[in-house]
Amino acid sequence: MAEVCRITGLAAHTIRYYETQFPRSLTAERTAGGHRKYRQEHVDVLRRIMQLARSEGKSLREIRAALGEEVGAAPPPADQVSQTLSLVLQNLQELNTRNARLDKLITLLLGEAAPPHRETLLSQIDAARQETRATLDDSRRALLEIGMRELLKSDDEPDGHEH
Repeated sequence: MAEVCRITGLAAHTIRYYETQFPRSLTAERTAGGHRKYRQEHVDVLRRIMQLARSEGKSLREIRAALGEEVGAAPPPADQVSQTLSLVLQNLQELNTRNARLDKLITLLLGEAAPPHRETLLSQIDAARQETRATLDDSRRALLEIGMRELLKSDDEPDGHEH
């Protein structure tokens, strides 16, 4: 799992969630110890999912259709809702951790960081902001997929943050 996370840039919980959404395409074999064993085709599918979701703005339903997964009109089962909410909560925890890291970096930046270190700190802050945006996008997509649009702010409502 760690190697696939490193290659794709996805968090382990996001890959596990995608496994539930794309069972035909992402069912990994298991080792005797119960660990997932991924092949290159799994990595390719994850990259395709990321391309369709992030670059083309497709919903999970549209991505499932594109990958030949079954697309039903039935509401999501309770366990899917639970998994999605669990994913969102994990994402929120990650965001809290990143925000704490950003606070430390900003404190260093505003403190006595010498100019050469200042650029490194600014770069780290920018990378954390990009990770935060991607995590929020993943959470939004997951909530939209289970029909919880009302939990999300409208894109035209001001939230005080740049996107």
